[in-house]
Amino acid sequence: PSARKYLVFNYSVDSSNIDYKKIEKIFQKYKVMIFKPVGGAAGVGIEVFDNFDNFRKYCESNKSFVKYKEWVLQEYIIDPLLLEGKKFHIRGYYLVHQNQKYLMDEGRIFLAKEKFVKGDYKNKNMHDTHAPEEEKDIKYYPQDLKISKIIQKQLKDLFTLTGSIDEYFKCFTESNDCYQLFGFDVMITKDYQVKILEVNSGPGTRSLIMPFWKKLFENQLKLMVDTTFPPKNKVDEDSGFKLVY
Repeated sequence: PSARKYLVFNYSVDSSNIDYKKIEKIFQKYKVMIFKPVGGAAGVGIEVFDNFDNFRKYCESNKSFVKYKEWVLQEYIIDPLLLEGKKFHIRGYYLVHQNQKYLMDEGRIFLAKEKFVKGDYKNKNMHDTHAPEEEKDIKYYPQDLKISKIIQKQLKDLFTLTGSIDEYFKCFTESNDCYQLFGFDVMITKDYQVKILEVNSGPGTRSLIMPFWKKLFENQLKLMVDTTFPPKNKVDEDSGFKLVY
């Protein structure tokens, strides 16, 4: 319950068994919804709907819908914080190592291609935020976001709470020396409230470029390898990952 302020409404949809009556009531409450396949990546298959009738027509007539079995219907953030007039989300990194949880103090910022205007939800260039095509368009957190201290405090609180969900973030019984790097996406509302969109079992490192990729990879090694096998030439340097649980 204490994490509820960080959440947006989510409803799981099975493409082979849809409860349209329940979904219609969801639209009556939330008005605008984003619809995305669980097995999708990089924005593939994502749609935004501002009324139930268009949603139902999509499900009944679009071949892309039956391609995936599991979908998420999620409350759309209609008043996002903007950067350069554009909608954005932050991709952060959450590491589980030996049943301890760490939050990396840096991340990436993904901007939409076009400036944000309420409505016109069919325009993906305005509403969809994913990896930029050119290196010059990449921005980073916290250095490119002026309110980063406000955001970081909320992220630490959110992932301290997330760390308590042991059934999803703990080692297998066969080994206490496990690790996994998760990639999470958050958006910020106009009134500076963090909202978690999703946590990905794959952190999306294929889209990383130097030197950020190098920093992320080396920071993992410092935490996971150097603590078990101390290097001969110890480097007193912050790993970039902060223990949160």
